[in-house]
Amino acid sequence: MTTPITCAKCETPMDFREREAVYVCPSCGHKRYETLEEAQARKRDSLNKMTQAPNLLRMSDRTKISHRALIYYEDAQAARMRGETEEALASFEKAIELEPDFLDAHFWAAKLATDAKKKRDHLSIILAHDQGNIEALRELMVLDGKLTPEEAARTQQEGGSQIQRIDAPHLAQTDTLECPICGGALTTDEQTGRVSCKFCGYNAPAPKREIGGEHLGIALLQRKAQPVRWIVGERIIHCNNCGAERTIPARQLSMLCMFCGSTHVVESAGKDTFTRPDGLIPFEVSEEQAKAIIRERLKDTTQRIASFFDDNRIASAQLIGMYLPYWMFDVIADISQTIRQTENRRDGWNYNAPPIYQNNRFQDAELGILVPAAQMPDRALLRKLGEFETGRMTAYEPELLARYPAQLYDIDFEKASLEVREIVSKQMRRRHTEQYSTQETEVTVSVFTKSMSFSLLLVPVWIATLFERDGDVRTALVNGQTGECVFGKTVKKR
Repeated sequence: MTTPITCAKCETPMDFREREAVYVCPSCGHKRYETLEEAQARKRDSLNKMTQAPNLLRMSDRTKISHRALIYYEDAQAARMRGETEEALASFEKAIELEPDFLDAHFWAAKLATDAKKKRDHLSIILAHDQGNIEALRELMVLDGKLTPEEAARTQQEGGSQIQRIDAPHLAQTDTLECPICGGALTTDEQTGRVSCKFCGYNAPAPKREIGGEHLGIALLQRKAQPVRWIVGERIIHCNNCGAERTIPARQLSMLCMFCGSTHVVESAGKDTFTRPDGLIPFEVSEEQAKAIIRERLKDTTQRIASFFDDNRIASAQLIGMYLPYWMFDVIADISQTIRQTENRRDGWNYNAPPIYQNNRFQDAELGILVPAAQMPDRALLRKLGEFETGRMTAYEPELLARYPAQLYDIDFEKASLEVREIVSKQMRRRHTEQYSTQETEVTVSVFTKSMSFSLLLVPVWIATLFERDGDVRTALVNGQTGECVFGKTVKKR
């Protein structure tokens, strides 16, 4: 009501009991029933508020919730819209008592609860059932201080962050790789993969940091919460040893100073934020081994066939070992599978009984999916380079780049996740179709990605540029872990 109703006897503001449609004076106990006009106005106001309410059941299947629990839930929503928080919370909790897996009730109970532990308990139950639930993740991030309430509200708005490009080179903060004992240049031992100093014999301890994945939903919410995303084309690296400055592309993660020979690794770049690598797979193929592999592959018939038409003998070559960025994704998906028996069956007296349908719903997972995170070298060529054994991976530390340079990604996790969804969908359709498909059955599989997590890895690759005698150029890549070798197409001289 817009104006309070006062007691006709003592003029004290009266309390309204909606279930009985009666006003009661808390002072003298006088009662007055609601008039027809007052009831119509109250219902109209309540209806206007309810039409502005969100969809009442967004997480739960109404057909699987008991009627009594639904009544408590709807009463709670009505009380919430009237601003009666305590009554609404009590009704949500009654609905949960009847249906412990009533996710919508858990969500609103978490929204209304004032106790942080109760909030976390309700949200944890939702995420235990649905790890990718964006609404629950958003509330939990606010509770954990990863988002402010204002940032959380921004993530619910249409559109993403505004993209701003910085044309001028941007100063980056770097980590200089030097021996903590003698100040000499660090390197990486080919046998052990440990960082060492060739001057004083210092050996850096192996990294102890655990390698963990980041939840895609959380990362996307954090990105959307920022009003501006800065894109930097170039960075300025300042050498603390000799004072020299050099401009490098934004996709370059480490640099060797041409004046003093010190190695610098980009750690931060002010407004230009990027994901720090989580892990690194060490080189197991040496430079000499990579050269021998390329020479042997050039003797292959498929590589020599062009010599009948062109002089593609190698005149010179350049070889460099580099760590390239890859995104690694773990995916959990809901699978809906329909198996249809198509053969004619004899069912009693019916020689043409209708086909049998079997519907299955279950979860499946794909772990350790690697996708190239850089445009160059050619991504199609990188995909032919074979698998990398992630079990040999170590936690990333800047010192691990002492021997070989590293490239930073220019395909971010959001864009890469779209490619991974397509990969997972194809793999799971194939997996859950082929095992049942026969001449008598038809199988239809639908895949819905439920949860994704990702990490950024640096993988070892030898990159060779081959200059042929006729002036043409080819690229060859060698997997720095397995020795797999692939050749790119010849680029004709102009």
